[in-house]
Amino acid sequence: QILGLDTNLSFIKYATKQTRMRNNASFFWSEYQDDLKFLHSRCKLVTVFCVLHLLPPVLQTSSLDFINSLLNKSGKILILHYLGRSEPCFQKYIDIFGEMKVVEKWRRLIGSAVHKSLEGLRKEKQESQSNMLHKLRNSRFKILECEEVFNNVIVNENTWKVIFNNRDIRRQEFGQAYSGIPFMDRPQFVAEYSRTFQSKQIENNSHFCMILAEKL
Repeated sequence: QILGLDTNLSFIKYATKQTRMRNNASFFWSEYQDDLKFLHSRCKLVTVFCVLHLLPPVLQTSSLDFINSLLNKSGKILILHYLGRSEPCFQKYIDIFGEMKVVEKWRRLIGSAVHKSLEGLRKEKQESQSNMLHKLRNSRFKILECEEVFNNVIVNENTWKVIFNNRDIRRQEFGQAYSGIPFMDRPQFVAEYSRTFQSKQIENNSHFCMILAEKL
């Protein structure tokens, strides 16, 4: 029996629609861990895809502890953990930054700004993966497998709107490069950035690690 859980109701509606012909899959919307007590020690496998990197460290730890409580003896957790953009994609970031800096309208806003470096990206990825493995062990999991995964995820203008309008995500992607773009100018900047990015050819834009761990 497959039970899907999410705090986003639109995701639950989509998943329900896509699997309506299956009789072994159901989906549950909840924003509170207490609603899921009926699952304690009953799950064989919990999957967590591309969400833990968005949580602050304390919530990462509490979430992993909670998932451990849902699993039965020797139950497993499968995590697709987002590390950052692929290096070819990040190089395009740097190229676009150089192009935008010479555009007259944006020069005065980002002309003296500094983009996050490739070396900085590599260090952040290593730390992110290491921290996740450390948190899993502290939450009473044994690491069974860990492998790198490169894939191409959908990035469109709506994606850039989310990234540029969230300070923390924007800094994660670019460092302080675009902190000088004021809110009133952001829609035009995002539209131009999106068009420029779409003109670049990138095979795989994102870097993940896939982790399989077992409850101790």
